[in-house]
Amino acid sequence: PHPAHLSPEITTFTDQMNIPIRNGYGSTEMGGAVMATPSSSDFVDGSIGGAFPGVTIKLSDGDHGEILVKNPNKFIQYVNDEAATRAAFDCEGFYKTGDYAHRVGDHYFFDGRASCDWVRFHEYTISVLELERCLMDLPYVSEAHVLPVLDHQAGGLAAALLRLQKQKATQEVHHVNLRSVRKDLAATNMVSYKLPTLLRILKNEEQVPLSASGKVLKKECLRRYFNISGYLPDRYAVDGVEYWGNRLDLAVSTRLFDWGGI
Repeated sequence: PHPAHLSPEITTFTDQMNIPIRNGYGSTEMGGAVMATPSSSDFVDGSIGGAFPGVTIKLSDGDHGEILVKNPNKFIQYVNDEAATRAAFDCEGFYKTGDYAHRVGDHYFFDGRASCDWVRFHEYTISVLELERCLMDLPYVSEAHVLPVLDHQAGGLAAALLRLQKQKATQEVHHVNLRSVRKDLAATNMVSYKLPTLLRILKNEEQVPLSASGKVLKKECLRRYFNISGYLPDRYAVDGVEYWGNRLDLAVSTRLFDWGGI
């Protein structure tokens, strides 16, 4: 699953060409797609629509939680692995997807995959997808990837890998660094624990590694652009990477610059 977040350029193009955008949700275990947005409705960021006929969807905690699916086409079992098969279904026979969503009316909104789309920063949880969307909303960002980093003290950190918009010669040069990104996100009322603590800005010739299916290889991104494999090293310092630190400060709105971030 991949929640579509359209860039301003794509939004403008689809509007001008009158091309409807549909977002869907499914997997091999579910027999393919089980939800999609209707072609007649406007695109809503993050929406994966409603269930197809014959598909029953429920969320583990009522109107939010893990997506649980029951349909005639879902897989039956893992071959020669009874334990994995039992763990894959709840007591009512719903397949446990490992993905999280919330429901508004009859429509579902994708919140992320439990195994890779959340960062546990001290006692708080950061949504990777939410932070990516907020970074993409910054006017000077054209590409944003949030990479979870393991940390011995904080549990996890959010690293931002950004590509900046190309500036025209007539535009005022906008200097972007970790301090300014955090300040701009805080100005949108983002709480302090959700702010990225590492930043690497991509150069024009640098590309984000992708899998054969087009998914971002986040561990390879960490290795290639942050020189991180596994946990964040002690006394971390890498050329081209800014590191804010792993302390928790909930008073960022009044003490944004107290940590001495680079």
